[in-house]
Amino acid sequence: MPMGLKWLRQQRQQKGVTLVELIIAISIVSIALAALMQSWSYNISSSADPLLQRKSLNLAQMYVDEILSKRFDENSPLGGGTIISASINCPTGSGLDAGESGRDDFDDVDDYHGVVDAPPLDINGVTMASYGSYQVAINISCISGQFAIASANHIKLIEVAVTSPAAANSFTLSVYKANF
Repeated sequence: MPMGLKWLRQQRQQKGVTLVELIIAISIVSIALAALMQSWSYNISSSADPLLQRKSLNLAQMYVDEILSKRFDENSPLGGGTIISASINCPTGSGLDAGESGRDDFDDVDDYHGVVDAPPLDINGVTMASYGSYQVAINISCISGQFAIASANHIKLIEVAVTSPAAANSFTLSVYKANF
């Protein structure tokens, strides 16, 4: 074979990709990139969730600790002890007793019934700046017939509902307080 034909044959060989190959490659890369971006955006959008949940739990626990430190009932001794009254006051309306007007006057569990703090307040009634966009709602209810114990009518359910800035992170912390 003459030298010129060999050179001509080498020049005719393909160097690069065809249009069809290029379109297929672009399609595959686009699909992979779209899946990667969707996964990445989901992770970014939920990255603050653990922080919001932890702050909500801390806030609810502060309120529960404050409420549990109070007397069971207006007629109960502080710290528990002998039941003074067989009739238990179940909260209705605001839960405040006569002569009580604000958080400084709260002396028993029932006083917290119906409290809605937005923004939340500390035990001294001061706004908690780091929880400015949170809301706390408290519900107190009497429990009777739900426990197989003699003093079942001397138990109250305390529910502290915390709504965080992302409403999807709202939850309720529930505890029982007994008159003993």
